[in-house]
Amino acid sequence: MSPENLRKVWPGVIFLCLFFTTGWNTFYIQKEQNELLRSLFRQTTQNNTPLPVKNLLDKPINLTDYPLNEGEGYELTSTKLRHFIKANPLVIWQDNFKDPSQGSFVSITRMKDLEGHPVKPHEAVRIFKIDLDKDKTDEVLILPNLTFGSSYRPTILKKVGSHYKPLKAAEITGDYYEVRDIRDLNGDGRLDFILQSSSGASSYRDASEVFWYDGKNLNSQVFNQWIRLRDFDSNGIFQLLVDSVGGTAGPHSEWAGWTDIYKWNGTRYETANAEYTAYFEKELIPYYISQILGYAEDIKGATDVIQDRINLIRKAEQIVLQQIPDQVINPLQAARHNEKGVSLLKQNRVPEAIEELTQAVQWDPKSPDLFTNLIQAYLAKGDYQQAETYTIKLIGLAPDQAKAWKNLGHIYAGQDNSDKALRSLRIYLQLVPDMDEGIKELMDLFKKESNPKARGVLQKILPELSQGKEEVS
Repeated sequence: MSPENLRKVWPGVIFLCLFFTTGWNTFYIQKEQNELLRSLFRQTTQNNTPLPVKNLLDKPINLTDYPLNEGEGYELTSTKLRHFIKANPLVIWQDNFKDPSQGSFVSITRMKDLEGHPVKPHEAVRIFKIDLDKDKTDEVLILPNLTFGSSYRPTILKKVGSHYKPLKAAEITGDYYEVRDIRDLNGDGRLDFILQSSSGASSYRDASEVFWYDGKNLNSQVFNQWIRLRDFDSNGIFQLLVDSVGGTAGPHSEWAGWTDIYKWNGTRYETANAEYTAYFEKELIPYYISQILGYAEDIKGATDVIQDRINLIRKAEQIVLQQIPDQVINPLQAARHNEKGVSLLKQNRVPEAIEELTQAVQWDPKSPDLFTNLIQAYLAKGDYQQAETYTIKLIGLAPDQAKAWKNLGHIYAGQDNSDKALRSLRIYLQLVPDMDEGIKELMDLFKKESNPKARGVLQKILPELSQGKEEVS
């Protein structure tokens, strides 16, 4: 069979292999994605034109950040707090650390400080009034203040008749508590809220708890560390971005944060990283890259901290790559377009080279080498913006590839950004196997550079990078 005919039939062969190896039921679990694959097969079979796979698989996503409101407007003022406490017998949950089974609700008028001394109720608690079940009668959320937070927990009370009775105590514990947000999070028209607890001076044991009313009961779900809000689908139902410690190097202030996405499924929150790959590609990976550049100034003292972020880039990119089915990748087509594009680039036919190399990465979006060649074509064109876009993608694919950081430094030099160029090339020299050879490559880059801005930046920063080993002129 000729290569051209093979290219025409390969999608059908893959379809049959999938059917017989995975079974009918398994193959139809993700109906929408498989419909997409069949459409993709039809188009590639008809004209051998690659489709932008990731654009097809990633639905539009709203990356707007929604600041937490800290419960503003729901907390009783000092004066109202005093009157409310005086008018209503209120209770709060108290833990018994010696015998956890003996924890109980106690009157806020009997609260004591850490030394066992009685305290004034209006100084011991904060109170928020929230209508959680939409019955036009506010529930009461009582938060212990910092000094008293070690044995008392946030407590929600519901008005029954003329009295408030305990509805639920928070599951999270800590030295102090904060209301992080009050709003309708899950789109059911009722108010929900987020609590956060912290323990230790550096908040090593932060936790969050989300509360919602389901029409019958007040429910909650606990998350480690911190919560941010997004509405990726722009439908008024918020996703939870749960930030936790993703790295282990250095002091607390240098820990690398990792983010998991949780989506409301109608009854509770479930992980949904795979549904929102654009967040990892467009926001989290660039964020890690900016952090790495931030630590590059003292790179010798931050090697482990940088490696943490490199590992997290790799973890984030794996989530992205898992959503690109292997069935839509054609290495043979990618190699053919790449070879033609490289040849055109050598002939200085840059626009044609970009067209071919773009098709190459569309046929195989998991290949770092293909992205490297496309970046070189955009650098030859002087299009630093597009070169930067593809270099960020390349670093996602191969975060410890020295050449990727060299490209980034070259791009920033072309953009007349000497600070970022210097930082990027410091990372390059950290990752290159032989630093002396790496410096020689940078000298060669300077000698071949024709762009005055890029050449000026390289001339400025190379002496600092080479530490006097080479003369730049």
